[in-house]
Amino acid sequence: MAGKAFDKHAEFCENYMAEVHLTVATLFREGPTQLALEHASNLRQLKNRYSAWLTKNILDGLVPFEAALRKIGASSYLVEALRGTADPTRQQAITDMYEVFKEVMQIGEVGAMATEKTEITIEAVEHKLRAILGIEQLTEIRQHLVEQALSAARAN
Repeated sequence: MAGKAFDKHAEFCENYMAEVHLTVATLFREGPTQLALEHASNLRQLKNRYSAWLTKNILDGLVPFEAALRKIGASSYLVEALRGTADPTRQQAITDMYEVFKEVMQIGEVGAMATEKTEITIEAVEHKLRAILGIEQLTEIRQHLVEQALSAARAN
């Protein structure tokens, strides 16, 4: 069962990270866009598909990033809907949309970002996924095994 759970975690992380990378590509290409809603939906569907194999902590930990994408997408819809009007809501939506976009994409000085908002960055999502799988520990073990094998080969 532990092997199956690890395999499902790994599969989830690979699929989730692939969608995160597609999201980043879209945001770099389009800027803050309505397409962010589609990416947020895809990420949510992945979490739903693997929810039996993921802890509440993992599921909850990815919510801020997905919420930020939804805010970008929804704000983009509002900005477009209010195009050509004098409604001050449009300018506020533009400001809010670009603020969240800057945080997600880590544009500007990292030190200037509020610490409670850093969990919505791409880097934070990647870090969470690496932590889920223990990538750092696995890499250290692999390095140790390689060093042992090289030492044994040199001794022979």
